[in-house]
Amino acid sequence: MARLPYPGKAIRVGGEALKNRDSVAWRKSSFCESGACLEVAAVGEDIVVRNSQDPHGTTLRFSKPVWASFLEAVSAGDFHLRQPNRAGTD
Repeated sequence: MARLPYPGKAIRVGGEALKNRDSVAWRKSSFCESGACLEVAAVGEDIVVRNSQDPHGTTLRFSKPVWASFLEAVSAGDFHLRQPNRAGTD
């Protein structure tokens, strides 16, 4: 199992850092059909993430190495939810 390096806290980006959010090139997964998705963008040396249904709300900032570790862990299946057995218990 891949382990994420301790990233510290995700930092809320507000005010000055993303004053004009509309000028940022936000990307959304092609699997997003409901509109309730995360959007991701590269801003300087960081990756920022926001809720597509609240584009002016809280934005989280991650360093590129931390984001790359997260993507690696997703690809490795580290975040797959366990399915209960047929009896309904784990």
